[in-house]
Amino acid sequence: MTRRPLLAALIAASIVLPAVAAGTDAAAEPERYQLLEEHPLTGSLIKRELLSSPLPFNKRYDELNSEQKNRLRAEYDHMPDADEPPFPVNGLGALYRKLAAAQDRLQVKGPLLMHVQVDVKGVAQSVSVIESPDSDMTKVAAGVLMLESYKPGVCAGQPCAMAFPVRMEFHRRDIR
Repeated sequence: MTRRPLLAALIAASIVLPAVAAGTDAAAEPERYQLLEEHPLTGSLIKRELLSSPLPFNKRYDELNSEQKNRLRAEYDHMPDADEPPFPVNGLGALYRKLAAAQDRLQVKGPLLMHVQVDVKGVAQSVSVIESPDSDMTKVAAGVLMLESYKPGVCAGQPCAMAFPVRMEFHRRDIR
């Protein structure tokens, strides 16, 4: 059985997106996790935020709490409670760090929305491009997504093929 995610974002990640905007009620905002650059700019000890997401970047699917799993599952149309979506084997960090590195080089602006079709063994079979800001970013992102290893989706207790959506909003920033 193949499940398709809703076109809504699985992960609303954004380059240089603040965790909570100034003047907003933090209690009303869902918790956001930050992915920081590995090495700060020369002359600074402060690491820039590369991405933020409602899901942690450093956890595998089985390490997510029930609220995080429910947030992820809610992005799929009519997913039964016992089913699970596919997810990068080692978490979101490495995948999104590679996409952020591509953004550092390409400096594109706009949304990226792709669906990776993951088979019953957790192997990416294809990437569908829904929206992309640039053909070079499309190529890089598709390559990164195809090389990633995934936990397969689970349907009725059995591994199943399912799409894993990836969404980012790219913003240009000063190049180092």
